[in-house]
Amino acid sequence: MMEKLKPCKCGNICIVRVCVYGYYVHCHKCGKETECYMTERQVSESWNRRADNAIK
Repeated sequence: MMEKLKPCKCGNICIVRVCVYGYYVHCHKCGKETECYMTERQVSESWNRRADNAIK
């Protein structure tokens, strides 16, 4: 089961989107997003960790 996404650093609520190879998280307000991950769980964990190398 996917973790609940934390809000973006800009304060906006973000969503999981589908890409060619899986899923990514995108913020419509500031444009930050993760790389593509194979599962929704992986992408939500990455987003919630806020690892500098995972956020563009």
